[in-house]
Amino acid sequence: MKNTNLLGKLGLLLTAIIWGSGFTFSSMALEYFTTFQVIALRFTIAFIILLIMNFGKLRQISKGDLIKGIMIGAILFMAYF
Repeated sequence: MKNTNLLGKLGLLLTAIIWGSGFTFSSMALEYFTTFQVIALRFTIAFIILLIMNFGKLRQISKGDLIKGIMIGAILFMAYF
């Protein structure tokens, strides 16, 4: 029980560090790139990480779910942009 509590706290700390540094890196990137390029890079990195993490599960996804996921991702991208 104690290990899961410690693991949870470390997970929250890591999430806070990544989340907080994301704002810093985004503001630094905006000095060199356009808003569209920064958002496209963030979404591309997230896509690659999620693809690697879920590569084995891709065959279980139906084409309908894949199309719905792409549509939702496109809407989210447009909302960010």
